[in-house]
Amino acid sequence: MSRRLSKLLWRIRVAGKRLEPRATPLRMISMAALIGIIAFSIFALMGGIYNLLERPLAMVTTGQGRWSFLYPGSINVQTLNESLVAAILYAIGFAGFYSLHKSTRLLYRPREAYLNLLIGFSLILLAVFYSLSLLNQKVG
Repeated sequence: MSRRLSKLLWRIRVAGKRLEPRATPLRMISMAALIGIIAFSIFALMGGIYNLLERPLAMVTTGQGRWSFLYPGSINVQTLNESLVAAILYAIGFAGFYSLHKSTRLLYRPREAYLNLLIGFSLILLAVFYSLSLLNQKVG
């Protein structure tokens, strides 16, 4: 009887291994590579290549003799501080999307999932609102 039971358990184990989902390519990427890809994306979106090639000023003077980190009136020109603010806003947006992703993985802990959902959604709204506000101030 124990031999039959062990054979049955062996068959169930082998059949279960066949039904397991295989590792997706996204799971095969290491965490360091993923952080590197996100950091390069933020660098490219914030205008890092423009900063390296053009070497912009950190701040500019406005017509009233005040200093501003925004280059007013032009979308094609930016200051170094403006790109750093944009990088911070993009990082907040990525953190919000990660929190939303994490909330979908917490199936059996609904309170923690709901909290991650609220935090992620609020971070994304914060990043979008301040990015649009920055753009409106820049354009005029």
